[in-house]
Amino acid sequence: MSSVDSKTAQVLSSGHRKRRFFAIVDKAFQWKYASLVAAMGMALVAGMGLLLYASHVENTSLLLLEQNPDLLLEVQAADRLFLLLLSVGIIVIGIVLLMVGLLITHRMSGPLYLARRYLSLISQGGYPEVRDLRRSDEFKDFFDTLSRTVNHLRIRDTEHLRELEEALSLLRRQEEGLSPEVREKLVESLEQVRDDLKRGLDL
Repeated sequence: MSSVDSKTAQVLSSGHRKRRFFAIVDKAFQWKYASLVAAMGMALVAGMGLLLYASHVENTSLLLLEQNPDLLLEVQAADRLFLLLLSVGIIVIGIVLLMVGLLITHRMSGPLYLARRYLSLISQGGYPEVRDLRRSDEFKDFFDTLSRTVNHLRIRDTEHLRELEEALSLLRRQEEGLSPEVREKLVESLEQVRDDLKRGLDL
């Protein structure tokens, strides 16, 4: 099996593993934006909670609770409970938003990861079999375009290969007009181009 063939198998098998299991495909991208979403959500909840708490403290101060120590203790206990629940809520919301952010970015980074692998294979002269994305993945239009482009390149190079085969066949039958050395050099050059195309097309 050629090196291009082995790389193709590696790309496809790697793609299938990423398709079955949730994983952090692009750590820098996914953690960056998931953390940003989580931080914004936590800041928003914290801001709203503190504004609510400040308003509550201001309203309770108007009740002159210092004159009723028992009621004041109850209100202070309730305030501490509120702050505790607010802190726990901020942490829980941050964790939930972080997981949601990782899930959403996974639906983007997974296709981008495959696209990089496919384009890398194309740059080496191979033609990957572009598989369908998962139903929840993003960039489906981009992958449709990529698939059409790969098929177009494959068809184009297949046509070039056919033309080269015809030219080689004619040169092999040609006995006049070319010296043996020139004819042999031309045949070797055409055969080299043909072999390169064959390796890329996996023929």
